[in-house]
Amino acid sequence: MVKFVKRATDDTCNDDSNVSPYSNSGSGSNSGSSGSPIASLNGFQNNQAPFGGDYDKAHKIFIAHGVLASLAFVILFPFGAIGIRLLSFPGLIWVHAAIQALSYVVFIVAFGLGIYMATELHMVSPAAPISPPSNKKKLTANENPQSA
Repeated sequence: MVKFVKRATDDTCNDDSNVSPYSNSGSGSNSGSSGSPIASLNGFQNNQAPFGGDYDKAHKIFIAHGVLASLAFVILFPFGAIGIRLLSFPGLIWVHAAIQALSYVVFIVAFGLGIYMATELHMVSPAAPISPPSNKKKLTANENPQSA
């Protein structure tokens, strides 16, 4: 299981105890653009960190991904598949199609959240299954490799 943890700031760097390290507001000396490196840490807004440093958002996305994928595969897809076999009423095929389409859309959203998380956490690498073309001259059957 992935767990996102906020990193605490060093309290010795703050002059004002009324300033929260998790917000961008405050009356302390480290709020605003004072030129201090601590001012850029205020609120954990870091574009290099996954999810911009907002680990609450990351945790919510992680939970939403799991809930939506589970909902699609554990409840909706089986209900649509079993319902078509057990139920009998006019228009059942359309109800089945609607449930399966809804299941598919719910899973696509869960899949998209999973891809978003994987790219933010740098777990996806750009794959290159086809190598780039080389500039080397191709040999024919009659050519000698040493003369090329």
